[in-house]
Amino acid sequence: MDDDARCSWYHSFLPSYLTDYGEPRITHTYKVVFLGFAACLIEAELDVMSKELGFGSWIPDTTSQVPHVEY
Repeated sequence: MDDDARCSWYHSFLPSYLTDYGEPRITHTYKVVFLGFAACLIEAELDVMSKELGFGSWIPDTTSQVPHVEY
């Protein structure tokens, strides 16, 4: 899967490309040690997302309290 296809796949799990404040929801993507991304989500969005097929796990960001999601 190329980078564009992977980003499209990541976005397919999210409720929207942008937060309610108009900022990009995905803040970082990872592809060296593992494949995944960091995203700004509220708890209700994370709950819905965690039920999707392909969801791996999430790790809370202890510096800003924003969950990071791994696939």
